[in-house]
Amino acid sequence: MKDYIVAYRCFCSKWYSLLMTFVFPILIVLFSGAFSLVLGEGGLVILTCLISVLEIQGDYFSYNGITAKEYPFGMIKSGYHGPELIRKGIIADGVRRFTNIAVMYLVTVFVVRSLAGRNVPDDLWCFGFILSLFTYSVITACLIVLRNITSFGWYGSLMWIIVILFGLIAQMIVYPIYAGRHMNIILLMILFAVTAFVATKWSQIYVLKKYADSFREESAA
Repeated sequence: MKDYIVAYRCFCSKWYSLLMTFVFPILIVLFSGAFSLVLGEGGLVILTCLISVLEIQGDYFSYNGITAKEYPFGMIKSGYHGPELIRKGIIADGVRRFTNIAVMYLVTVFVVRSLAGRNVPDDLWCFGFILSLFTYSVITACLIVLRNITSFGWYGSLMWIIVILFGLIAQMIVYPIYAGRHMNIILLMILFAVTAFVATKWSQIYVLKKYADSFREESAA
């Protein structure tokens, strides 16, 4: 566990970790909880958009550009354990992201069930977990592409396009499937769990491939 934390901190500062793990998630839960008191379970879709903004924008200040051609791996390239350090750092980032996302959804669900003053489905916890897997999967997949972009302007523009599409998908596809019971909830969980695993695995493979390519680019130069 310590090795994963050390690897993660190679890319993420102490203050970044504090803000992303505690401060911003608490603010987002308070904000989405307020909306959920009015909108009920539909308010979880707002949380989906807020989380995507936090995680995608936050990644720009940590791992962004790591798969870009000009990314300087620096001292990581001088050690034998460079690939392992990167792999563990990416895994730790994924664990932190999924944990944060799941906790934010589950706390918001608790607020809805406890304070909304209305009848809510008994399986709302399941919907929260489904949205956790869905949100994590989409964000992780998008970051595979966005980490190639170093321009803050382009990165920010694409982020907002993704957030809008993300919210529409959650509102018009995922939520109706859950609310209308058009698909077995367990099957939906399995589907998004597989998607989350594939996105996480590919994010590791892609970064490590770019790391290996950086040596060949230097040799060619």
